[in-house]
Amino acid sequence: MTQYERAASLAEKYCDFGTLVQLCEDTNNEERLNRYMNQFQSRVSYQPACFLWPVLCLHWWQLLDA
Repeated sequence: MTQYERAASLAEKYCDFGTLVQLCEDTNNEERLNRYMNQFQSRVSYQPACFLWPVLCLHWWQLLDA
């Protein structure tokens, strides 16, 4: 099991959406991100915000680094 897989496993267990988004972004895995959004949709009524906010923050920092 890689470090990313261990981190994802913990983030899934504790519903750490920011970490899940970051891991998907770091590994360039949009398919996994979509899977998480579907997986956690029923658990969180405000799901889009949980996923969208970390993505927006990440892209903002990437723009600042450019």
